[in-house]
Amino acid sequence: MTLIDNATGIAGAGIGKSVVTLSATIDFIKGAKSGEFVVATAEIRSMEDSIINMVTNLYSSDTSTIFATGMSCMFIVDKFSDIDKTHP
Repeated sequence: MTLIDNATGIAGAGIGKSVVTLSATIDFIKGAKSGEFVVATAEIRSMEDSIINMVTNLYSSDTSTIFATGMSCMFIVDKFSDIDKTHP
């Protein structure tokens, strides 16, 4: 859960938005082995005035194994003035 939450925050920051989690639904598919490197991704699916919806995934480092997938709803609390990006 922590990795997914961090990935959504980074995705928000990547488009200049400071976000907090409103809700997250995570489906845990398989456990990672102790010491295994895990990659978290977050993809923005939609953005309104104050809400961003994202799809999230946890993979093995070679992306051959998916450990978890989910949806996160993020609330935009502020913007980073030094990052001039918008979601297409």
